[in-house]
Amino acid sequence: MAIWEIYSIFVNVIDALQTRLTKLFARPRRPAVSLGYGLDVYVGMERRIMAERYRWNGEKRGADPSRPYAVIQYTLAGAGLFKARDREYPQTPGTLFAAVAPSAHEYYQPETSPAWSFFWVIVHHPYVVGRIGALAPPAGPVLHAPPDGPLVTALVELVTAHRQRTDDRFTRESRLFDLVVAFDRTAWANQHRGDERENLLARVRILLESPEMARPNVDEIASVFGMSRSNFSHHFRTVTGLSPAMFIRDLRLQRARDMLLTEDHSMKAIARLTGFADTNHLCKAFRGRFGFTPGAFRRQMRVSSRAGE
Repeated sequence: MAIWEIYSIFVNVIDALQTRLTKLFARPRRPAVSLGYGLDVYVGMERRIMAERYRWNGEKRGADPSRPYAVIQYTLAGAGLFKARDREYPQTPGTLFAAVAPSAHEYYQPETSPAWSFFWVIVHHPYVVGRIGALAPPAGPVLHAPPDGPLVTALVELVTAHRQRTDDRFTRESRLFDLVVAFDRTAWANQHRGDERENLLARVRILLESPEMARPNVDEIASVFGMSRSNFSHHFRTVTGLSPAMFIRDLRLQRARDMLLTEDHSMKAIARLTGFADTNHLCKAFRGRFGFTPGAFRRQMRVSSRAGE
């Protein structure tokens, strides 16, 4: 899959995430719910446009060294910087930093960034703070986290429960432990990116292109790997940063695009050959992915081809 194609998928997912969070934070503001020391959680969503006003120093936030807390901040749009140990880490969409206060770090919006949108979560639970702090040496303070991946999902569920006050102390603590596991999973994926990712994508791509899978689905792919749908989805997302359903859909759309360029099949035939339920399903997915209907794409490409002859 070309990098621009992966980027297009990423942009769509992160836009959906930002829309969901915007609606969530549009509700009346609620204070943090205290369920006993260690279970206080604070959440927020911000868009900063004046760089000089947004700078936090991890040693000057007023935190009690005997009762530290963790700050987790996920970038939705724009850019910021996180600085630790005299090194600056860019904050771009799809990245997050995790830091313990008080400690020697800074995060801020540089003058070169016109805007920075993000959401943040502050956690006081001692065990969670300790685990997040322990991640820094092997994984670094900044993680790449896909917007539909396990870590962002855990964070958004925590934010949602906080805003809607749906949890008691036991459910809140369970969510915090889920967050720790998601951190470990994402940190592991960041350390093992590269060959494993490419190998897994190649294996799934070969399966999808085999004649036996004219209409591929996640269940069939998972069975080949000897996993349940749920286990395979978690594994695939952890290693690749993509959901298997999105990857399968994208390959089918690429196949449809190639057929529109090289074949004279009807739209109905292309929909059937690429695993879509019908022409309407193909048209809707194709337009959402490439910005054209299949018919308009075929006409445009043929006009361009004749112009170049």
